[in-house]
Amino acid sequence: MGPIDDTGKAIGSILSTMRDQPLAIAMMLTNVALLVYLFVNDANLATLRKSFIELTTKERQTTQELLAKCVDAEVLKNLLPPR
Repeated sequence: MGPIDDTGKAIGSILSTMRDQPLAIAMMLTNVALLVYLFVNDANLATLRKSFIELTTKERQTTQELLAKCVDAEVLKNLLPPR
């Protein structure tokens, strides 16, 4: 017997077992559906995380620019120690 016959017998025994136990098929389908859901959800989270980081960075830059304009340069020179 060759490897092709052995593979055929193994697949045949798996299929006959699945015919006898339909809950095993349902569990396998549920697991596959869960894996697909997790993969899609992870891809969506990565996109959302990237956009959140971009928005946070832009907001921080805007805040820094506004704060830099709040204090006059002469007042800032008086506040900072001389170099």
